[in-house]
Order: sequence, then structure tokens, then C-alpha cells
Amino acid sequence: MLNPGDVIRDDYTIDSHLNRGMMANAYTARSSSLGQKVFFKEYISPKPSVEWFHAFVQYQKSLIEATRSTPAANFCILPLATFECRGKKNKSGKLMKTPSLLYQAFPLVVGGQDLEQWNAKSNTWDDRLTLARVFASAMVQLHKVNIIHGDLKPPNVMLVPKPSARVGYQLQLIDMDFSMRADIRAPWDGYSGYVGTPGYMSPEHMRGQVPALASDVFTSSLILHEVLCGSYPFGDVAADEILSLVEKDAIPSYGLLGSLGADEKDDQLRALMRLALHADPRRRPTMENLAKALLGSNVPDSELPDGTAPPPAKPVAPPPKVPPSAPRSPAPAPSVPPSASPTPVPPSVGGGQKLRLQAGGQEMSISTDLEVGRSVLQRFGADAQFASSHQYTLRKQGSQWIVVPNRAATNDTLINSVLLQDEHVLKSGDVLSVGNAAKGIVKLPLNVDC
Repeated sequence: MLNPGDVIRDDYTIDSHLNRGMMANAYTARSSSLGQKVFFKEYISPKPSVEWFHAFVQYQKSLIEATRSTPAANFCILPLATFECRGKKNKSGKLMKTPSLLYQAFPLVVGGQDLEQWNAKSNTWDDRLTLARVFASAMVQLHKVNIIHGDLKPPNVMLVPKPSARVGYQLQLIDMDFSMRADIRAPWDGYSGYVGTPGYMSPEHMRGQVPALASDVFTSSLILHEVLCGSYPFGDVAADEILSLVEKDAIPSYGLLGSLGADEKDDQLRALMRLALHADPRRRPTMENLAKALLGSNVPDSELPDGTAPPPAKPVAPPPKVPPSAPRSPAPAPSVPPSASPTPVPPSVGGGQKLRLQAGGQEMSISTDLEVGRSVLQRFGADAQFASSHQYTLRKQGSQWIVVPNRAATNDTLINSVLLQDEHVLKSGDVLSVGNAAKGIVKLPLNVDC
């Protein structure tokens, strides 16, 4: 981890550490060559030791170049610089040896907010509709250059202050670290899972399949439902139960908070938003179909997959909005009280692609990389309160599952009642828990089956 005053590549001087994410550490820094403050990322995954690291760096650069000279660039916060670097200088000017890592510098956004924050406010229907149209336009442009965002969610849609814009903000997509080109296989394919966020994963993500442009359409529809209907389509359904709900076509239909000016236009938009949540990606409309419907233009059946769209279900009153994940700035996890340590269950013979966590008759099945925190663990009981919003990360690497602790979490991450300080290859029979290693306190023990 970098410290304030550290200098990277004789250019970027670290000001402050912002947060530690699943894939990178984030900082504010000053660039002498650019003459400005920047948002600076130090990648902690992938590590240079993995065989696809250098291919990942080149893949990242190809994504940036595919976007930079196109209209899609107007809707993305693209890096100012992407580079590998070994070593750093501390604030005393001493050269310190470090592994070769990947770094990126981005424009620093000041005074912005994300879509999750904006959507929690009392916004007019006109502003909601305008923002939905801009969001759909952003996704149309991204898909025109064959780029799959892959991790769409309200916190990854930034609203940058722009007084001349209709709603006072310019919409920008962020966190495209593991976005993909639809025409070129990702270098981590077959080695690691595809990145996504519980509650905002497409069925392809949840099945462990390769995401496609239609995967973005699915997640975009979730976002459009929140903006235009005031409701998250899956309510308080647990993240790992969403796939079953989608495959059973048991998703409720919601009414719009306003109107496009005619019942037939409203019905068409609702029908397409509903079709975008289809379990089969081949049946979903395109982002262009959705953008057209948002403008109130007719989208003939001939333009849709299979030439059909389901009739809109009768609108129901939107239920109270229940966020699929914990708030972005949750209260700190409480310190854990004393408890007895669990006894690890005997290892079982296995080796499937999915990872299962089990406790007290509850089970969670995981098929792709997952950042685990309080909201994900709530199904296992009240002791989830002792987990931070990001406690640890579960990452698939080849045929293995790896757990990576978040050292910034309030309480320790434990493996078999022992403090976990670095990444650890999981095996069936391990017990993953939260607690205080120094005091021998263990909470929320989860049996691992992989």
C-alpha cells in the first residue's frame, strides 16, 4: 500500500488513501507532468505473478483506445495514464523496492455524486426521465464500440456537476477495470471469474458464463426500474436466489412514476424493460431498443429478438425500495463480544466450479468473484453485523477459490479460527469467519464446500 508522500514514476505524489477495493487501492495524488490532482489506482489484482497479467495490461489499453476517439468517451471517465512501474520513492526521497504493479491515473471528480445517491432524493419525473435517456444513450455508445461494461450498478454511474446540462450533471460510467470487448476474449477467461456485484449480476454472471452485451442490457433494466419506477425489481430477495426468480419468470411488473405522454408509449417502455430481464440473453432487447422506447418512439416487433415482446403485466403499486446491498458509507461494524470457537467440519472430497458457504441450515452458492460484506452475509443471521461492508473477497482462479481479506475491515477475517492476513486457497472443510484473533473471538462461522 502507498503512503502520503510516496512518489511513483517520478511523477505522481500520493496525497491520501481513499479506499481499498476488491481489485485496487484508490488514492488522490498530484501529477507533476499533468499539473493537476488525479484519482490514482494501484492494482492489487491481478498480481504480476499470474500468467495473464501482461495480457491484462494490454487488454486494458485496447479498451481505452477503442473508446477514446468515439462518442462513448463522452460518457466514460477514461484514464489519463496507464502504466506498469517497479519501485517508489518515499517522502524522504529514498527509493523503495516494490513489485512491478499496474497503475492508472484518472481525472479527479470534485463535487459529484453517484446514481444511487441521486436516486435516493426527491427528483421530478422529468429529471428522472432525462437521466434515464442519457444513461441509455451512454450504453448505446458503449455497445457500438463492442464494449461490455460488466459491472453496472448505480454507484458506478457518476454524475459530474455541469450547470449547462438539463439536470445539472454530466453522466459518466466508471469502474471499467474488468470491462470486456465483445469481439476479443478476456485474458482472465478460464483463470478467474467475471467481476460483478451481488444484486446487479446478469444470469450469465450467476451461471458462471461469459457476459455479453445482453448482460449489460439486463443490468441496465434494473437501473432503469429504480430510476423510472422507484423500485428495485427483486425487492429484498437474497442475491443468490435472484437467478431462480428470473428463470421462473416470477419478476413483478411495476408502474412508471410518470408518463411519456401516451398509454401505448408507457406500455411499450414497461414491456421492453420487463423483456430486458429475460433469463435468455437472446430474447432481450438491445440498448438501442430501450433508448428508442425511452424517447417515446415506436419499436416494431421486427426489431426485437424473435420479433416478439411480452404484453405488459398489470401495474402494481411499487413496494418500498429495498437496496440490494448495504449503503456505501455504513456505520462501522461493532466490536465482537466473546464467543466459543467453532469446530471445523471434516474436509470432503470435491472440486466443482461453485463455492458454497453453509451455516445453520442456510447456504450461499457462488460462481463468480464476489466482494463479501455485511449485506451479503445477513442471510446467515444477526452476527453479520460484525462484518464490515467489505470484509473479504472470494475470487476464482482456475479450478481454485481464493479468499482475500480486507485489512481495512473493523474486525478480523479468520480461517479455521486463525487470523487471515493474506490471500488463502480455500478447500472443502475450511471454516471462514469474522472475529478477533488476539482475543480468540469467532463470529459467523461458515463451512466451506468447494
